[in-house]
Amino acid sequence: MKIYNNTIFNKLFMTTSVIAMLLVSSQVFAFTNYVSLSAGAILPDQANSIGTRSSDKGLAVNGAYGIDLDNTVRLEAEVGYRQVSPSNAFSLLLNGWYDFTNDTRFTPYLGGGVGLSRGVAYQAGGGIAYSLHPKFALDLGYRYFGVSSSSSKKAAVDIAGSTLLIGARLKFQ
Repeated sequence: MKIYNNTIFNKLFMTTSVIAMLLVSSQVFAFTNYVSLSAGAILPDQANSIGTRSSDKGLAVNGAYGIDLDNTVRLEAEVGYRQVSPSNAFSLLLNGWYDFTNDTRFTPYLGGGVGLSRGVAYQAGGGIAYSLHPKFALDLGYRYFGVSSSSSKKAAVDIAGSTLLIGARLKFQ
């Protein structure tokens, strides 16, 4: 399956369009917008481009813009950068997260996303956010990031793996 397959791009275009409409409609329906920034360590789980198992840790940096639909469901567009020597890659993902709200400052969450990064990329994960203020939270999370199709399979394998992240999320209207 090639990255340039029309079906993949059609699905990605439709998904991006729906997210864009939700982001625009957030102003009309009073959804809460947010931005987030996170960084952390990648723990590669497969062989590197030389063919040996990589023991090198990598770096991941992500930024996202999203909407909080009802203090439970969040939709976001995420741009990321992953570097595991000697490979690096940018990613663009559309994510959905479910927040398990409760009466404490701690909010666990689960979710995942799909998008592009040297092929069709996906991630799944979870974490816990700690609210310092109703509009500002610190985040400790885990993601498994993978690439299922690539024109450069060895490089795609290098950037796949578990990621431990620390970040912050700021809500605004």
